[in-house]
Amino acid sequence: MAYIVDPTDPTQPTGDKGATQGDDELRALKAYIQTLVGLGNGINFFRRNAIIGGDFTTNPWQRGLNFVGIADGAYCADRWQYRKVGTGIEDVNNIPDGPTIAQAGRLYSQVLRMNTTTIDAVIAAGDFYYLAQVIEGFNWSLLAQVPIVLSFWHKHTKAGTYCVALRNAGLDRSYVAEYTQVTPDTWEAAVILIPASPVGGAWNYATTGIGVILSFARAVGTTFQTPPNIWAVGNFFGTVNQVNSLDTVGNKFIITGIQLEKGGVASPFEQRTVQEELLLCQRYYQKSFSQPQAPAQAIGTNTGETIFIAGKAGALAEWGSVRFCPIMRSLPGIIIFYNPISANAQVRDVTAGADLAATAFSGPKDTGFIISATGAAGTAVGNLLGVHWTADAELQG
Repeated sequence: MAYIVDPTDPTQPTGDKGATQGDDELRALKAYIQTLVGLGNGINFFRRNAIIGGDFTTNPWQRGLNFVGIADGAYCADRWQYRKVGTGIEDVNNIPDGPTIAQAGRLYSQVLRMNTTTIDAVIAAGDFYYLAQVIEGFNWSLLAQVPIVLSFWHKHTKAGTYCVALRNAGLDRSYVAEYTQVTPDTWEAAVILIPASPVGGAWNYATTGIGVILSFARAVGTTFQTPPNIWAVGNFFGTVNQVNSLDTVGNKFIITGIQLEKGGVASPFEQRTVQEELLLCQRYYQKSFSQPQAPAQAIGTNTGETIFIAGKAGALAEWGSVRFCPIMRSLPGIIIFYNPISANAQVRDVTAGADLAATAFSGPKDTGFIISATGAAGTAVGNLLGVHWTADAELQG
């Protein structure tokens, strides 16, 4: 029987198949590695996906799993921001669903779902609804001015044409592409080839600010429509063919497996571990709560709150500190406090069973911040003080 070269077979070569066996194996191995890594295309096989949290199973969902009547500008799943102008209202949820292993070649067990609860029957010129991820400049620079490819799985209630878009930091260059939901409420794959981004325009390649905004549209008014498949001058994220998928209560927009990478061929989804995904997300958002716990007031003591010791008795200034791990993208623009016992966002004197006053933060940095508060009448030196917090350094798209 003729010897068959197989670069994935760890038992070969054995040295008993002839003088050319080693050469054959080496050439096959080089070709196999090139296929995996994409040598010549500059693709890093191990870190090729520029999207963070595109698998909604390993996305940590630090803010919670259910967002009823989500507001414009709010974040839901980590790194994913909801934007809208219009009268429609939607919920965003983490739900069990996903394409089958036979379809996707891997298991997806949780997905992101947007669900219409109040319709917007007529989309005005300036109206829009979309889900977006903002990629920071340093990360976008790895994909800039070269061909890239976007791939994802979608399941929408309303069949028809939908749009994805890339927009630069200055909102003066946009690329809009279309994809189609052929069969309602059915998992379908989309692969979108995107030509190299232009040199011209207000791009950011070397800061932690906005590099590019990737968006998935639900509905787009005429103000933000442009022809597809060209880099256009201006701020656009839809085409004239974009359906209005908020015209019926219960219309759903479900998505997962989102990957943006260098090259002209969509590779299998890059599966990072849940630990890696959490660390990547914590660059933008951190909290004192345990991972399954959505931030909330009055969830109880010994739930992960930051603890520090009273240094003075009575209604005098008390100080604590928070150290971020990992270091955040920038100093957090929003820090919110949560009392473990009362719904008043104040530091709690756990020992005395009393709430402090004037809880605030100071000196925010990408490494942490200082907590200050005024002690309660019953606060004594050495009392345990505790407070929960969230810190948000997300980019606003």
